[in-house]
Amino acid sequence: MMEFPQFDGTSDPEAFINQCELYFRRERMVEERVWLASRNLKADAREWFRQVTQDAYPAWRRFTKLLQRRFKPTPRPNPLHRLPLGVDNCLRSLTEMTAQLDRLRVRLENEDRERRAAVRLQAAARGLLARH
Repeated sequence: MMEFPQFDGTSDPEAFINQCELYFRRERMVEERVWLASRNLKADAREWFRQVTQDAYPAWRRFTKLLQRRFKPTPRPNPLHRLPLGVDNCLRSLTEMTAQLDRLRVRLENEDRERRAAVRLQAAARGLLARH
């Protein structure tokens, strides 16, 4: 026999509702769904249920809607929705910086070659001057 799920109000109620419905299908339960689910509410969820059912238990469908309305996480702005644009801009910037660094490296290598050639010419000139 499958264990009945528990819900304490700290997670998305959708998973709890889906697990309850799976349990009800496996056990072929039609009646007393809300009663059984309420027995497995913990902490804030149990207190919420007491407030909601002061007069009577709601039907299962109404219970699930109320549970979702109360405990479904509020959508937060997702900074990742701008990610593709941000990634494109970053890639473009990185590509430009890489090209600039490559040009700088080539220029420094050329300058280094020129500096070494100048040092060699200077040494040769000193050597010739020292002989004369």
